[in-house]
Amino acid sequence: LLFVAIVPLLTSQAQATAGEAVIALVDGAPIYRRAMDDVVAATVALSPTPPDDTARARLRRDALRGLIELELLYQESVRRQVAVAPSDVDDEIARNRARFTDAGAFDAALRERNATLEELRRDTEKTLVVH
Repeated sequence: LLFVAIVPLLTSQAQATAGEAVIALVDGAPIYRRAMDDVVAATVALSPTPPDDTARARLRRDALRGLIELELLYQESVRRQVAVAPSDVDDEIARNRARFTDAGAFDAALRERNATLEELRRDTEKTLVVH
C-alpha cells in the first residue's frame, strides 16, 4: 500500500491550523489537504520524471485513499487496544534521525515541515500501531 512507505515522511495531522482545509473526515477525524500534499510531494520527489496533470491527479487520489486507510486502521487498532511501547517510538525516531548528517539537519527538516518533535512522536506512534 502506498501509505505504508511514506507515512513516516508526513507531518502530523495534529499540527494543522484552524484555517487549514479538511478534505475528508474519517469517523470524525479530519484529513487535511496539507497531509495529502505532503504525500504527493514525497512521491513526486522519488519519481524519475515529473508527473503530468493526469498522473498528479491520480497521485492525489491515491494519497487521499492512503491517508483514509491509515486513519481507519489506526482507529481499529485503538478500538482493539493495540499499543506501542514508548521505547519502540523512541527507537524509530532514532533510526529516522540517523538518516540525517547531524542533529541540526534533523531539526531543520522538522522546521521545514512546521512540525515539532512531539508531533513526530504522535505520527510515529500512529504508524507503528497500524503495522
